[in-house]
Amino acid sequence: MNATTLQEVRMHQWGAVINSGAYKVLVFSVWNTILGLLTLLYRTVATRLFKPYSLFIFGLLNEDRRGWQTDQLRVAIVNAGSPISALTCGPVYRAVRGGPLRERCAALLWWIGALIFALLPLTVPLVLTKAIPGVSGVPGSTDSCAMGIGWSLEAKDNPLTLYTNAVATDMLRLVDRAGYNFSGTTAESVGLGMPNNRVVVSDDCPGWASVCDRKNSLRVDVDFWIKPSDLNIGADKGLEGVKFGVLNTCYKVESHTKVLREQDNGTLVYGLMYGGALGPTAEPGVTVEMFKEESFGNGYSLDYFFNISVLTEAPAWQANDTLSHDGDRTLLIYHIMAVVSNEPITDPLFATASDPIAGNDTSIYLAHKFTVPIMCNTSYSLCNTTNTGKHCNLFNGGIELANYVDEMKGNSMSKGFLSLMVSETDVPMLYSLAGTTDSILASQTLSLAKIQKAPGKISGHSEIMRLALASRMKLVTSATRAAETWGNYIPSWEHLLTYRTPSLRALCKATLISDPERITTSLIPVLTILITGLVAILLTFTGPIWRLLFWKRLSVFTIRWRLRTVGQLHRSVAEGGDPDKYWPGGCIDQWPEGKGEVETVGLVDWKGGYHAVYNGDSRLKHAPREMINSVD
Repeated sequence: MNATTLQEVRMHQWGAVINSGAYKVLVFSVWNTILGLLTLLYRTVATRLFKPYSLFIFGLLNEDRRGWQTDQLRVAIVNAGSPISALTCGPVYRAVRGGPLRERCAALLWWIGALIFALLPLTVPLVLTKAIPGVSGVPGSTDSCAMGIGWSLEAKDNPLTLYTNAVATDMLRLVDRAGYNFSGTTAESVGLGMPNNRVVVSDDCPGWASVCDRKNSLRVDVDFWIKPSDLNIGADKGLEGVKFGVLNTCYKVESHTKVLREQDNGTLVYGLMYGGALGPTAEPGVTVEMFKEESFGNGYSLDYFFNISVLTEAPAWQANDTLSHDGDRTLLIYHIMAVVSNEPITDPLFATASDPIAGNDTSIYLAHKFTVPIMCNTSYSLCNTTNTGKHCNLFNGGIELANYVDEMKGNSMSKGFLSLMVSETDVPMLYSLAGTTDSILASQTLSLAKIQKAPGKISGHSEIMRLALASRMKLVTSATRAAETWGNYIPSWEHLLTYRTPSLRALCKATLISDPERITTSLIPVLTILITGLVAILLTFTGPIWRLLFWKRLSVFTIRWRLRTVGQLHRSVAEGGDPDKYWPGGCIDQWPEGKGEVETVGLVDWKGGYHAVYNGDSRLKHAPREMINSVD
């Protein structure tokens, strides 16, 4: 069973617990005590139910067979206190080895039944863990549940940026530890096993991307889908079949660079011409200014901009007409000139010049371009699979998704789930993840922050794949953050603003929060199993009631049964105390070897009534209960 299947099974159990309406959070010591007591209860049930089974086997042994071996088997069946004692009972093995066929079959059935009743209690702990849904962890808090973290204008030092960077750094670290293969070229090789996930790496430019670099092109498509169970949400009926998809297409953009001016010291100021952005420059159409001399700096760096297609004015960047396609757009500008390599690199993003320059001990290769822009287009999809089929909606950006959710009626968990997705995608996730020093994977293999020591392992599509997977991690962890951990990223509680709705609180309550010391379980199966066990035990004590109500039918059987109770006393009465006649092997044995036949059982007249005895003159017949002595 793979990890995805295990997660689905775990979330199915969690959904059963949380949707039962009657659940309880317990520490593991209490939970283990409850399981132990229920196991003990059902071991007692198995032992008590073995008695009715013995009654059934006893009824198969007719009284017309009076041999000592057959009668000794009857005595053993009546006096066996538990299945274990039946398994080690000598008369059973004697009857199986050398008794008449009917007695052999009865003895074998009784022994097999004893084995089953002895083994059944051993399976009780396993059955209980299957029958009682219990999941390690606790429900999310509805009191601290929040999303859409922000601060009022009175806040200082821009805590929202600090919060966003803290979340981005954590997501990148989590995705690095998740074991994904960033250099994979298919969903399976990357580690995205869910159906409909898609990863395609190619050098084909999108048909709608007019400024795609066609000389040394790079295109990466990453589509991934998540279900509520991926977020540790126990799905109810409203969330069954719901999947949320993020569809990314990233491609390398042609270099559109322009010399803007020359400074007094002769330094040239360059501009990247992908549309105007907020900043100190007043040049129209200039996205960012830079200096070629930045190659004397350290390491890689990344400028990042976003533009939401349905907005007439972008919050930070107004894309020019060549980049104005549908979807949320993120422009990533990689600055790579400050890093050199001892080997040539042909990767579209990190490509070096073909000719090296001489170093002290070896040749070094400079970057082919000092900046490489990557454009990413992101859209979203919502699919709902029902009995009538699969229905999907495509949203060209977060604004369309937000409008769709706003129009949803009620406060269902489905609305809470989608509201959470809206809060995570109101700013393109690739943009929010780029705002940290950890956002460039190739930086991890730099020496002295200037030399790329693993040129054969870095690639542009690995960089894009890592950011895309980190955005998936951001969504996967969003419910846990909303329900519990968002406070861990807060730089300041002053002037804090949060967004809470009834649907979000319902979602937080259904979110499983990891807790190794506690377990959440449903009380209904526990109480059902407890009551069922107690009722089963009580029913085994109803013999007097059945005899009182149905004495006419049960009187003969009761006489037969009671005359075989208490083994040693039975032999004294039935065998007359004559060791030479009945047990030449020695009367001190529990089940001695015997010979001959025992007297018949039944009723004899005694002082105006009847007495149940072993006697040749006795008759096995029905008699009124009040006229019989020594039966009950």
